[in-house]
Amino acid sequence: MGLFAFIKNLFAKAEQIENAAETFVNQVEVIAPETKKVTQKVKSGISKAKQATKKAEAIVAENEVAINVAETVVKTAKAKRAAKK
Repeated sequence: MGLFAFIKNLFAKAEQIENAAETFVNQVEVIAPETKKVTQKVKSGISKAKQATKKAEAIVAENEVAINVAETVVKTAKAKRAAKK
């Protein structure tokens, strides 16, 4: 399941980037209050990205479970065939 580990690692890195961007935007807003309109749009974008990341993580988890079940079924079927021979 190296692929799923890789994907989960990507999600972790995406979350780190989202958090760093949010921290940066908050700092900019404090330093330069006139950028408030821009920072509000950026915060909205970050929020949407976080939601998309969470949805994607859920889909990956569901797919991982489904693949594990399928692999188990295949192994069981192979074992039964081997036992019959």
